Amino acid sequence: MAGDDVKARLGVAVEAARQAGRVTLKYFRQSDLAVERKPDGTPVTVADRLAEELLRGEIERLLHRVEPSPGDCLLIPAGTVHALGAGLLVAEIQQMSDNTFRLSDWGRVGPDGKARQLHLEQGLRAIDYGRGPIEPTRGRPAGRPGVTRLAECDQFVLELWQLEEEGQIGGSGGCVIVTVVEGQIEIEGDVVPPLRLGETILLPACCGPLRISPLGAAAARFLAAQLP
Repeated sequence: MAGDDVKARLGVAVEAARQAGRVTLKYFRQSDLAVERKPDGTPVTVADRLAEELLRGEIERLLHRVEPSPGDCLLIPAGTVHALGAGLLVAEIQQMSDNTFRLSDWGRVGPDGKARQLHLEQGLRAIDYGRGPIEPTRGRPAGRPGVTRLAECDQFVLELWQLEEEGQIGGSGGCVIVTVVEGQIEIEGDVVPPLRLGETILLPACCGPLRISPLGAAAARFLAAQLP
């Protein structure tokens, strides 16, 4: 029932946005008015702004807000409405997809100064209205020293490695994507300089198991993403 209520409220906002396209553009016949353009080249109307404010208000009211801490992980299944707040640096691991349905753009514009396109009807069809709030997790032990299983689903597995001495990575039959989040690491056979904070490398499946070591006196930490 809660999902039906959410769907109904968002439906009202979308209908308002649809009606906005039928409102007269007489406001934009004034010579002294700076006209903003939508992606399709038509002017942004007063009704457009009111409809977006209504939709944005409904979205903000219905979303579950989380204040993350360094090291938190959130597994967000498909169909879950989500948005990042300001001041966050995240490592985003996702199933390969070119689809992004934008319900609200929070008043921002694109590099060209125009409002970016919203995908209201497609987005509402894609929402899983039965899904509840998602909370951050710190994962669970993966059964290997220094390795924490942060997230797993049908598409990928994500682990956090705490590397204090030489270890081994790969060899499971699939590729591994490594991203350093603390310190520096060196991987056997890597011809580039050691991987540093924020850098990523793809280890192809054909490489097999490889030696991996931290550099310096301190331990290194890195994310490892691979197929299940």
